[in-house]
Amino acid sequence: MGRLLSVIIVFLFLLPVAETAGTLNGTQNVSVPAECQDTVYSRQLLYNGRVWENRYQKILSHEFFMTRTPVSGSVTMNGRIFHGLLLRYDIYNDELLILDSPDTYLQLNKEAVSSFVMEIDGIRYLFENFDGKKPGSMKGYGQVIWHGDSWLVKKHVKEIKNKAVNNIYDSFIESQSVWLVTREATLQLSGSGDLYRALSDRAVEVKHFVRDNGIRFRVKEPESVIPVLKFYDSLSARSEE
Repeated sequence: MGRLLSVIIVFLFLLPVAETAGTLNGTQNVSVPAECQDTVYSRQLLYNGRVWENRYQKILSHEFFMTRTPVSGSVTMNGRIFHGLLLRYDIYNDELLILDSPDTYLQLNKEAVSSFVMEIDGIRYLFENFDGKKPGSMKGYGQVIWHGDSWLVKKHVKEIKNKAVNNIYDSFIESQSVWLVTREATLQLSGSGDLYRALSDRAVEVKHFVRDNGIRFRVKEPESVIPVLKFYDSLSARSEE
């Protein structure tokens, strides 16, 4: 009888431990559904940035791409695509902002952003992060005009010009440059000579194509070179067959 009583006492002593084994430091160890875990992780990944500060209130115009109003878009970060966002692209600082709350924007971690899309007046603008893509390449975000085997990219830049308005007020001034990124090189295009230099491995065929089709390359209209790049890519594809 004494032995049986000892067994019963030990059992009763262990019972509360078994019931509370799923609790640690006051937090119940409850399994979280995978989709909830993924949502939390995705939000942490996306909203990993510092709070943006409006430092240019006294300067006329604005530092953003096309509009100061946040626009719909998507962002690709660490291989994940996030849709349904409100974005602004700060050209002056070359930084992407996301609306976190009605009064707060976050500056996204550029090292994690590989590309983003902004939708403005029914047009989709694709920007790629060219940091580290190629040695000697343009830096930061660039608007992709064409992407096949080669990239045709427009780089937007804004600078502050002192007393630009009525010789009194400072203002943002925007400029663009056009870049061609191929397998071999990255060149800024300022005329047809730069284009032929970039495509020098098939220069003869490219020149004949441009002449036969009456194509005139204009830096202010980079889309004018897209037919040439399509032709160049087709030559590369044939040579690999």
